[in-house]
Amino acid sequence: MYSPDGVFAGALCAALAGVSRPVRAADVRQLLELAANSSPDAVIAHILPGGSHQVITDLAAHAPVVVVGPDDEEAMLMSVESGATGYALQDGSLQAIVDAVEAVVDGRAMVPPMMLGSLLRAVVQRRRRQRVERESLEGLTPRELQVLDLLTSGQNGQQIARALIISPETVRTHIQHIMSKLDLHSRAEVVAFGGRNRLEEWRSRE
Repeated sequence: MYSPDGVFAGALCAALAGVSRPVRAADVRQLLELAANSSPDAVIAHILPGGSHQVITDLAAHAPVVVVGPDDEEAMLMSVESGATGYALQDGSLQAIVDAVEAVVDGRAMVPPMMLGSLLRAVVQRRRRQRVERESLEGLTPRELQVLDLLTSGQNGQQIARALIISPETVRTHIQHIMSKLDLHSRAEVVAFGGRNRLEEWRSRE
């Protein structure tokens, strides 16, 4: 587990001692190393929102993750979307955190009951958005789908032009058409859109 608050970390370790053998990490880097090398039953990350997305995703690749954070819907949603299986309130009881850890070790998801409604609404809204976005992809031509795929993978206009054996001006035209059809307003939005939608199934349309 990792917490920037030493007092909190000590109290949590004491609370967990009755059900496990907690190991405390000195920093996030060490937490990632411990998760990768020791195959823990669960990882507790007391990480405040902001720049924590990738840390949670990396930890979740090795063990179920319980994020201990504030009573904040965005923080909870970010944690769950990044791969956390459990979320517990940092201002709640230590027993609630222990319960969350036991739940994820048993293969169950756990969020504070009062935040469950927010999570369910977010899931419904995300699925609705995904459905609309997937339908909008049907309006792109096979070539536009190729350009979107390459742009999402991090290639710039010159690289896309070389890969597709077309001119940079044609690439720019395709990107403008993509933005218009998908109602996007910048390349950054195009890349984010592509990242949210798997494009493999569309590649065969050329």
